[in-house]
Amino acid sequence: MSRHRYFTPPQTQQRVAEDISIVRIIGMGGVLLSLFSVLVGRLWLLQMVRGEEHRDKALSNRSRAVRTTAPRGVIKDSKGRTLVDNTTKRVVFLHPDEVGGVERLLRIVDPARLIPPPKEKPAGSKKPLASPAPTPAPVPLTKAEALRELDKKRSPKKLAKLQEQDKQASAYLDLLAKRIEVPREELEKTIRGKISGANDPIPIREGIDQALMARIYELQDNLPGVSVEVVPMRYYPFPNRATHVLGFTAQVNPDDLKTPKLADYPTDKKYRPGDLIGRTGLEMQYDAYLRGTLGSERFEVDGRGRRRKEMGEVPAKAGDTLVLALDARVQEAAEKALGGNPGAVVAIDPRNGHILAMASGPTYDLNLRTRPMTTAESDMLNKDKAKRPLLNRTIARFPPGSTFKIVTMAAGLASHRLPSSAFCPGYISLGGNKKKKCHGTHGSVSPTSAFAQSCDVFYYNAGVKIGDVTLAEWAGKFGLGKVTGLDFPYEKSGTIPTKKWVTEELKEGWWRGNLYDMAIGQGYDEATPLQIALVAATIANGGTVWQPHLVDKVVDSDDPKKVLLETKPVELGKLGLSKDHIGQIQRAMRSVVESGTGKAAAVSGIEVYGKTGTAETGVSAKTHGWFTGYAARRGEAPSIAVCVFREALKSGDNFHGGDVCAPAAHHVIETYFSSETTKSPVPKPTPAPSRRRRSR
Repeated sequence: MSRHRYFTPPQTQQRVAEDISIVRIIGMGGVLLSLFSVLVGRLWLLQMVRGEEHRDKALSNRSRAVRTTAPRGVIKDSKGRTLVDNTTKRVVFLHPDEVGGVERLLRIVDPARLIPPPKEKPAGSKKPLASPAPTPAPVPLTKAEALRELDKKRSPKKLAKLQEQDKQASAYLDLLAKRIEVPREELEKTIRGKISGANDPIPIREGIDQALMARIYELQDNLPGVSVEVVPMRYYPFPNRATHVLGFTAQVNPDDLKTPKLADYPTDKKYRPGDLIGRTGLEMQYDAYLRGTLGSERFEVDGRGRRRKEMGEVPAKAGDTLVLALDARVQEAAEKALGGNPGAVVAIDPRNGHILAMASGPTYDLNLRTRPMTTAESDMLNKDKAKRPLLNRTIARFPPGSTFKIVTMAAGLASHRLPSSAFCPGYISLGGNKKKKCHGTHGSVSPTSAFAQSCDVFYYNAGVKIGDVTLAEWAGKFGLGKVTGLDFPYEKSGTIPTKKWVTEELKEGWWRGNLYDMAIGQGYDEATPLQIALVAATIANGGTVWQPHLVDKVVDSDDPKKVLLETKPVELGKLGLSKDHIGQIQRAMRSVVESGTGKAAAVSGIEVYGKTGTAETGVSAKTHGWFTGYAARRGEAPSIAVCVFREALKSGDNFHGGDVCAPAAHHVIETYFSSETTKSPVPKPTPAPSRRRRSR
């Protein structure tokens, strides 16, 4: 059998090779096309879909934004005089983002804050049958212990890197403390108290002078992350004027930031550690208005996070302006009348409740609160337990003494239980040999003469006839025993006792002597000078109780014609006394000044009405002095009601309202009705230079 040899012709082999090449080319083209499609799709996603997001990220990588502080709103009196203003000061700031960030700083100054809190047990976990023993308070970790806790799960390589960074950060703080001239411990304490979770600048030294600023700039390149900025601060043109009314600001603390009130502030007014917040007085009450709107600055940074070029600014806006009902001239007269002694003066417009003056003594310079105080200054404010300059006596509680007889007379007239006459032998019998004295022997007295001479015996008898329940009811109608609703923090309510309250709440006995005391403003009776001024104002206007208020309106800082809040008169109630009864009380109050215990309050050409008071304190030869009343030009409606209170601090301070307080009331009333002289010039603050520089 023959054998045939088969072979592929050369042309056929070439054709197969060409087919394979075409397949490969097509396959590779498909792959390339797929890769190109993916690339185009990715580019489209990055550029078109997420382009804005990545553009923002790129911008943030080469730029920084910091917020700028806004000045607080100014406070003016009813005539436009500025009582609270702003000036500037130089402040050294540390910028965490330029020195490694917040976490790196916290590893040095407070590493315990970086430790996450322990996980809470699931809601469904079983509770122990027996009450567990109270868990002792955790012992704070030292810095070394906190760092060990933080780093216990880190790799050796990572730990070595962190420790090197800690060493560099610690050396940086050493140099920084030296340059700003504060102890290292104080610097760390400041950073701990003011650092936040964000990279906001931290104020680390305030009120520096030009020389220190120059020394800080000497090492600009070796001290990154530090700037000297000019920031607003409070300035009080009349340092001791209306101290307790205006109040002061202080740095916000972590507890403040947790309050619902601050949580409700809009984003552009949010507080962060180191910011100044209203702490007392109107600064506190109207903080939401006085707080300015924050601004921001954006700037370009280099690879080391150092500022190189300004990129834009949103200017901060000053807070709103408070326009008070208070008259600075009357306020000044009230404070001069006190003479720096412990006491209070309140003046109210009886037609609408406007507070014309609200002075508490002793006062102090509010500018002390704008800088760190010396030990002596701090002791003067906080350690003088007798004079207590921080106490606002206008809204503090004291026994009202005989000024309460206005209420007793009103209650007696309304209930038809006021005696038509009485005989005063200088005392009233308590049974047996016990007697309750009057301050004089007045003989036969009528309601008006008893009021003018402040005869206690007449009002002892009146109190017994009227009874505790009726007296308390009428005290309430005048606004006693409860807060007035003044637009001011920490107002006290006072106390108006009844037999039921004393026996059930205090678990004490109630005797006839308690009723005697109640009728003349002694014993358990307590009221504030503000409330007693309101009593006089209510009689002055014929029986309407107006809610007192300090702020007349709030206006926009840029446009004073734009009123953001306007206080309207608020009627708290009416006494319901007849016109004849109101007139009888008014005549009795007029007789006090014309021929009674308050003659020293008389002002030429002005009709002054009043009631004096001397309140016992339980200590021999130690009595508080009172005067309350109102005044009007002849033929006009009363336009000012006044209460003057003088506090007795020690035995020997035996103050009588007619001797001590009536002359003070005279001065306030006379000032109010005198023609206004040329406005006293407002002292101008000395601001820090507006130039701003940063270390680089």
